[in-house]
Amino acid sequence: MKKAFFLILILGINVSLSFGQDIDLTHKSRRLELSKALDSSVVIISSEVKQHDSYKDNKNFYYLTGIQVPNSLLILTPSLDDKDLLITGSKRLDDEFLNNFEIVKKTDLPNTIFKLSRDYNIIATSFLGIEILSEWNINLDIFDEIVKADFALGEMRMIKENQEIRDLKKAINITSDALNEVFKYTKPGLTEKALRSVIRYKFESNDAKEVFIQVASGPNCTSIHFGATERILNENDLIVFDVGVYYNNYTSDISRTIPVNGKFSPSQADIYKIVLEAQKKGIELTRQGNNYIDVQNAITEVLNDGLYNLKLITDKNSEWQKKLYIMHGWGHFIGLDVHDVSKYALKKKDKTYKEGMVITVEPGLYFPEDYLYSIPHKIKDLVTEEEFKQYRKTVLPIYKKYENSGVRIEDDVLITFDGNIVLSKGVPKEINHIEKMMEEGSFFNNETKD
Repeated sequence: MKKAFFLILILGINVSLSFGQDIDLTHKSRRLELSKALDSSVVIISSEVKQHDSYKDNKNFYYLTGIQVPNSLLILTPSLDDKDLLITGSKRLDDEFLNNFEIVKKTDLPNTIFKLSRDYNIIATSFLGIEILSEWNINLDIFDEIVKADFALGEMRMIKENQEIRDLKKAINITSDALNEVFKYTKPGLTEKALRSVIRYKFESNDAKEVFIQVASGPNCTSIHFGATERILNENDLIVFDVGVYYNNYTSDISRTIPVNGKFSPSQADIYKIVLEAQKKGIELTRQGNNYIDVQNAITEVLNDGLYNLKLITDKNSEWQKKLYIMHGWGHFIGLDVHDVSKYALKKKDKTYKEGMVITVEPGLYFPEDYLYSIPHKIKDLVTEEEFKQYRKTVLPIYKKYENSGVRIEDDVLITFDGNIVLSKGVPKEINHIEKMMEEGSFFNNETKD
């Protein structure tokens, strides 16, 4: 394999660069690894992807370069050249940075691509950004074959390096601090948006960028994805928080459920304990060598056993009852995206956990109003009207105890060579720990709750 050189086309005006020597070497090693993985292909990665007629940053470009700048291309090709090659129309790049490259005029791009096609007959690109390439008038047809770079990039991005883990930890710690503060601040009479403002303040005071903030109370907490509204928090509500932030482009994703009045009621505790037990089981199994599907099945089994003990499931062997309360999966990778390399992960045949992966574990149970009054769509083909009607008659009085409530508990877990580390353990999730923290006064109200 010949030495790889790298071509970066940069046309943006506002440029953000990372100049640290270690970071620069890290990005170079990633580019070399990708070039080797794709063998003799010319690799083109755009700095943006186009979705619904709008543009957003291509995380693969940042992963390989360490820079964020619009209207840019990264090209990797096997070559004997010792220097990276930079094509740019900007005069605002740092001279020290330019010393690492051989500078070529941007107008030479079509000619450069044509020359590469004469030496290499395969081109590889991220299919997320392939539409952008046509806007650069790059004629892909001059290559004999187009292959996806997404799979090789996905495999690389799944395993986090030390610097990535440090950035993830920082994002998670900022999020943990925000959640702990909002727990202390929460009380009846506030609004969901008021709680969100506390979280935003903590994010902004740490120079972190909000990814999402869910503050879903009462009936709103039965929605898997929610935001925050003007709804006033009632005494007996639960709140499901789902919060994430970017720090240095790496993200967190933590969910917690708390009682508005600071004390879980018996019925709230019933559901919470089931979800917590399932989450602990999932974390226990989230270790190198285990299979994602097996972990998901183990979590589902704990949830359904708990529901059976509460008599919300009447037949543990019923396929449709096993699926009735399962609203979402139990984990995803995090990194440069909240659902990091998700499309690749879903298609990847090997679902085995490996050291260096960072994955969420997030079981949940939700009890929307009127959920049992018609057969949910996901089990339509698995149960007859008569069977479901009989089930509803038996279960509905019990279901009413939990109606309009929901519980989700989510942690970010780093898989190590001998187990795992829960990176988000700074946010309490045991019932007594949550209740104790909620007794404390918040920075925002400067008082201890009665």
